[in-house]
Amino acid sequence: MQRDRAIILLLLDTGMRAGELCIPPKRKAPNTTGLLLKNVDLKDLQVKVTGKGDKERILPISPPVAKAIWRYLTTRPDALPHEPLILSRKGGCLTTDGLIQLIKHLGKRAGVPGSHPHRFRHTFAINLLRNGANAYELQAMLGHTSLEMVKRYLKLAQVDLEAAHKRASPVSNWHL
Repeated sequence: MQRDRAIILLLLDTGMRAGELCIPPKRKAPNTTGLLLKNVDLKDLQVKVTGKGDKERILPISPPVAKAIWRYLTTRPDALPHEPLILSRKGGCLTTDGLIQLIKHLGKRAGVPGSHPHRFRHTFAINLLRNGANAYELQAMLGHTSLEMVKRYLKLAQVDLEAAHKRASPVSNWHL
């Protein structure tokens, strides 16, 4: 389904929180709206999300993600700018609880145990570091106010560096 593909690619490409994409339960955040259509710019490849503390940030998206969103939006020809980007299958607003259920269902079908929207955030963070981003860039993209949370991802990325060194060390490989 076009919607599900757009959701997965958007979460994976931006590291946004479930509550930044969908509407959180009222008991957690009564005035949040999730990602609105008017905050998606497919031409300039970016989305504006509202994070914790009502802090807004602009996140870049890749062309494949923009294409997936565009394909999904072709199924919603009457969509208006003030509406949520992602709707439930019944046409209402998709909540974070609905997103969690969707990801669990898709993960089960794909044979991926422990699937959860926050795993996409972790995957995004680790891969961003593996592919050359620095801690400050990651901090800005994740919307963290301090580097404390980012340090968790740095530790995981350090394991990658150690494995790469073991695998590619000139001294070890030349048997010196």
